[in-house]
Amino acid sequence: MMFPEGHFEMVVCYGVTLSYTYTRYQEALNELTRVLHPEWLLFLSVCSLYGTLRLLGPLDAHTFLEQANDHIDWEAVLRHEGVVYARPDSPEFHQPLVMFSSEGLRACLTQARFEINMMASSNPILQAGNKIPRITDSEQASSTLTDLEVALYTCPGLVDTGEHLIAVARKL
Repeated sequence: MMFPEGHFEMVVCYGVTLSYTYTRYQEALNELTRVLHPEWLLFLSVCSLYGTLRLLGPLDAHTFLEQANDHIDWEAVLRHEGVVYARPDSPEFHQPLVMFSSEGLRACLTQARFEINMMASSNPILQAGNKIPRITDSEQASSTLTDLEVALYTCPGLVDTGEHLIAVARKL
């Protein structure tokens, strides 16, 4: 179904949907631009490139590292490219996806005629799935950790460390 240009006053694209458009992510962003009313907001989440790479240690992902280029465009990672593709046939990723650094996402949104209002990270301190039984068993420690995550999720030095990048952007 085609929506008319400027049809929506707000667009929410969470759950890293954009990352699963794979090589068509810029086309998808351009469509979000088209259907969003000027000056209104886009709420977006994508897979974080560096947040994903931070999982290599906690997951003890030796097979990924032994054949990294079979799973991800490893040369693009080493060149610090802001948009990096997982390999479509990699068993490490459940579907082909594209991952972004905060700089890469900012560039893509700018190209699609958005101005970033805010960029944040999910789980900037601890990634989901970390085994932290002493913290989770302590109500005070759990509460303090939650407060810390909330306080730091927009910290520029930590935005790229979480599992997902979250952006709020205004259509120009």
